[in-house]
Amino acid sequence: MSEHQLVRSEIVIVTMLRKVEFSAINDVFKAKWPRASFEELPGSTLFFRANCSSGWSPRVAIRCINGAGNLNAAVETTNMLSRFSPRFAFLCGIAGNIDHQKCRLGDVVVGDGFTFRQYTRVSEGKKLESTDPPVNGFSQHMRDVSHRIVSEIQPELNGHAAETVAGGSIPHENKCMLGKIFCWDMVLDCNETRAEIHDQDKKLKAVEMEAAGFYQAIDAFKRLRRTKDRDYPLDGVIFRGLSDPASGKKQSDGGSTNWRGLSARNAAVVLADFIDAMHEGDCEAVGF
Repeated sequence: MSEHQLVRSEIVIVTMLRKVEFSAINDVFKAKWPRASFEELPGSTLFFRANCSSGWSPRVAIRCINGAGNLNAAVETTNMLSRFSPRFAFLCGIAGNIDHQKCRLGDVVVGDGFTFRQYTRVSEGKKLESTDPPVNGFSQHMRDVSHRIVSEIQPELNGHAAETVAGGSIPHENKCMLGKIFCWDMVLDCNETRAEIHDQDKKLKAVEMEAAGFYQAIDAFKRLRRTKDRDYPLDGVIFRGLSDPASGKKQSDGGSTNWRGLSARNAAVVLADFIDAMHEGDCEAVGF
């Protein structure tokens, strides 16, 4: 058994699609930290120590889970939290674009809140009934850290490296932004439904299927480790590259531009720059 399986990791990263999301993180991180020693651990987990620009050197464990959806995200996030006892957990991958006016394919949304919609009942007339149950998101401390870092970093989301992944020139400049994420348990491939959801909350930028499970696992782990004197220090942030317009997925996925690969790559670039901009003080007296 490797010694790394017995020690803590300050950061854990969860992703879903091995050939798209995990592959992008693997390529981007190895380019970002070329001198780091990357070790493959059992359970599809990549482990290394990141030497950040601030001088902080967090241990990072990256896990590709077996399948999409909130249930898989909750189970695998719980596994990573139990295994490594991190200070930070990050969810990184692709999502649908729910705000067609302010967002473009290839843009990256750093989660600044989210809505979870859960369908709970089918009534007469095949009517689907839903609720928006509350799920504890990240703390005010993590929100402050995210706002600071996103305003500081200048991720390279355009240029030759991005065009190589995209398979040619990109028709617009991509950017990174803070935004709200809509989460449920379905693939959204209907423009009418996308517009209805966005009209209900104009702050929504991305739609996906893992945020609720990810944050439910974090909240449960924090409550389990809470002591009488203080809460357990654990925060999570979501990074989503917008890979499709949440409608017409066949056209966007099968077009000449590799939007899935580009969006996964851009999300990984933003995450790498985010980690590199963090410093030990962001841990807020954890005591690693």
